[in-house]
Parts: sequence; C-alpha cells; structure tokens
Amino acid sequence: MARRLAEAGAAHGTTVIADHQTAGRGRHGRGWSDRPGASLLLSMVLLPASAARGATELAVLPLLVGLACARAIRAAGGPAVGIEWPNDLVIGDAKLGGTLCEASLRAGTLDFVVVGIGINVAAVPDDLDADVRANAIALADASGGRAPDRTALAGELVRRIIALRADSGFAGGDLAELRRLDALAGRRVRLATGREGIARGILPDGGLAIEDDGEQLIVHSGSVAPIAPRRP
Repeated sequence: MARRLAEAGAAHGTTVIADHQTAGRGRHGRGWSDRPGASLLLSMVLLPASAARGATELAVLPLLVGLACARAIRAAGGPAVGIEWPNDLVIGDAKLGGTLCEASLRAGTLDFVVVGIGINVAAVPDDLDADVRANAIALADASGGRAPDRTALAGELVRRIIALRADSGFAGGDLAELRRLDALAGRRVRLATGREGIARGILPDGGLAIEDDGEQLIVHSGSVAPIAPRRP
C-alpha cells in the first residue's frame, strides 16, 4: 500500500501501519510471521532531498533506519538493541526485528524509497514460524514481561525516520553510535559466498569491513551471518 501511495505522489513521511500481516516479507524473500497486536509493523515513504540522486546514495539508509529503531525503542522505555549489518535488530544473539528499504528509480534517478519495519513487541514462540523460533526475541521477553506501548513506540519511530530522506547520509555522531551498536564487530562471520572472516566494523560508505587471513574485504550487499554465539 505504501508503494502504491508513493507512486501516486504521496508526501514524504507517509506512513502505513498494520496490526497484522498475512504476507510480511524481508530481504531475499524471507517471511515475517506475527499475530494481531503482537508486533509493530509499518512502512514509510521517504523522498530524496535531491531530485538528481541515483541509487548509489542508498547504502547507508538501512543502517540509519536501524539506528532510528534502536533509538526509538530506548526512548519508549525498551532495552538496548544491537544492529546486525545490514538490516537486523538484535538483542544478544536473538533477532528482535528487521528493516527493508526498497527504492524506486525513474529515468535513472531516485524517485522514492519505501522503508518497511517489523519489530517483535510481544510475540510468543507459537506466533512465529518454526524455523525462526529458536533465534527470535520480543521486547516483552527482554523487559521482564512488560513491552513498551506500541502506540508510543510507533510515535517515537516515525518521528525519527521522518527526519531522514531517501538519500540521507551519516550526520553528527551517527557512525560512531552505529559502531557502538554493531552486533558483528570482532566476531567471525560467514558471507553468502561461503567465505569467512572477522567483522571489523561499519564503514563511512555503509559497507562492512571483514578481515580474512590478513586481507581486508569490503562488503556492500548480500548476507553476513555470525558463525559462533556472542561471548558473555
């Protein structure tokens, strides 16, 4: 719906919120399962600040959206949240939520981006697909059974994301804060290609540095997953 609204000329910051999704999806076609009232699910239309921008300016946007989510959760009384490059929200080694940024180009320039966000607020294992139950967590689990109010959390989140543009770059202390929240830093990870290495941090262009036997790799797309659990 957000994409249809954007194609019809919707204003920057137009937001669609769902109480429940029957066909939620993430990167690489992965699904998203929930029950009514258990998740914060929204999509926002972001327009670029410059009409002449192409797709290359999009690399940092998913990270900025993740940072906005982490900040909003804390502001709404929730726990500290880590960011697993490029688009997952985690608490420890468990996935709390994720983001998806889908760009639309017109004549080679950036027209708009639809930002989709899903956050487990009060989901229980039976709400989730069997293949993700063991690696999922809800805000209620991490907050002693009391999750932040979804309306308050939505307000905090929309307020932060509407301040972004589709072609936003890092500003102020954004990159430093992302590096503090980086859930992969210093951990051995595996790329989608099967290659392994040690994650060495998020770069100013939104890429991820990985060290493999003294060689530095720079990853800008695809999947990167930690191999071993985080140390206590």
